[in-house]
Amino acid sequence: MKNILARGGIEFLAVLLGITISLWIDKNNQNSDLNNEIEKVHSVVELEVSKLISYTQSRIEVYAKQDRNIDFLFDNWSSFKVKNVELPEDLSTSIWSTTGMRFLPNITTFDSFKSDGRFNLIDDEIRKLFGQFYSTLEAINRLQNKEDDVKEKLLTYLAENHSETIFKYPINFNVGTNQSITSKNFMLVIEKTRSDRAIYGFLARKSSLAKYRNAYVLDIKTDFEIIKEKLNQYLQ
Repeated sequence: MKNILARGGIEFLAVLLGITISLWIDKNNQNSDLNNEIEKVHSVVELEVSKLISYTQSRIEVYAKQDRNIDFLFDNWSSFKVKNVELPEDLSTSIWSTTGMRFLPNITTFDSFKSDGRFNLIDDEIRKLFGQFYSTLEAINRLQNKEDDVKEKLLTYLAENHSETIFKYPINFNVGTNQSITSKNFMLVIEKTRSDRAIYGFLARKSSLAKYRNAYVLDIKTDFEIIKEKLNQYLQ
């Protein structure tokens, strides 16, 4: 009887040990899979951040030129004439364009990670830095939307108060067939209407919003560079 009980106890212990080992192996495999997924997510994020740094730098160069053109216009407002501008189309783009000057980073990968939960696999400190980035991006988008609104108000004001000038120098890119001159025309309209203080006010407001955006983009690049540094440290 004792032999039977002993043999049964040994068999029970063997089964228990087998289950324990099996659970241990499963847990290790799960941990390994999780660690691999965490490593993969950080690698993908590092690659996307590198792309965003390049994009942001390219926009910073555009915005630096825009800032110079804005300063040129307002420093020479009282005597401004298009004929004295070397590249009036470039000046027009800096002062007039909103859509083409927007800061629109591709963050679809990050949004995808947020929607499926993989964003939570990112290191806590790095995730907090991304929080700062998203907050700054929201501020930039608000500025860009406000700039669009001011531009529309300026267009309405010009149409209502300077219709003859608008008729002579059309600035609507979707009207007429000779659209190549419309960019330069905007600066001609400004030249002809600059004595109207309301025009100055609209453009000053629009330009200040653009310059605030440009300053924020510099902050975005700093955020990205810090994130990239942290990711590189994590992946080492």
